[in-house]
Amino acid sequence: DADVAVDDAGDDDDDEDEEETVTSGAKDSAAATKDAIDEEDDEPSAEPPGGGDLVYCEVCGFPPEFCEYHEHYDKCVPWLKKHAPQYLKDDEAPSEEKKKKTKRGGGVIKKKDVSEEKQKVVVYTETRSRKKTVTVVEGLETVSVKLKDAAKLFGRKFACSSSVKDKDAGGTEIVIQGDVIYDLPDLLISEYGLDPGKLYTKDAGKLVPLQ
Repeated sequence: DADVAVDDAGDDDDDEDEEETVTSGAKDSAAATKDAIDEEDDEPSAEPPGGGDLVYCEVCGFPPEFCEYHEHYDKCVPWLKKHAPQYLKDDEAPSEEKKKKTKRGGGVIKKKDVSEEKQKVVVYTETRSRKKTVTVVEGLETVSVKLKDAAKLFGRKFACSSSVKDKDAGGTEIVIQGDVIYDLPDLLISEYGLDPGKLYTKDAGKLVPLQ
């Protein structure tokens, strides 16, 4: 009887070991499944945000809103007119699309309440890094002119680099490579209808009317 009892006890131990092995295996399997699910969740979705299909210009391969920055934008125009007219430049957009554009205007933004005495456009030249002369334009935003569009216009008209920069003292300015201070006023007046009385320059650190 004692031998039988010992055998039964051994069998019970074997059963417990098997149960522990099965339980441990189940836990390992569950953990592996969870890790696999987590990895799937971490993988970026191939579907674009919102579930829509991305559209690219058939000419330059860019998204249509970036066609204007391509060197052969003129070849993109027919495709844009047919598929995405809202991204045409203002001088090429149909009249109804020009009315729809609010954020991508032709250079003049919606007027804000800026008092007359604060509407000043300051144009001056200075020498900056590597002894290069640049023409600086400040205050165009006070007369409702978009700085980015104006910088593009200056670059095209004067065939030079022109960009919007942050000033160290705060605010923004347009920096044009080269001395164009004598040609710039006429362009501002003809392109934006700027009042000549709002044009100023700097003389010994003071603002004086630009003659």
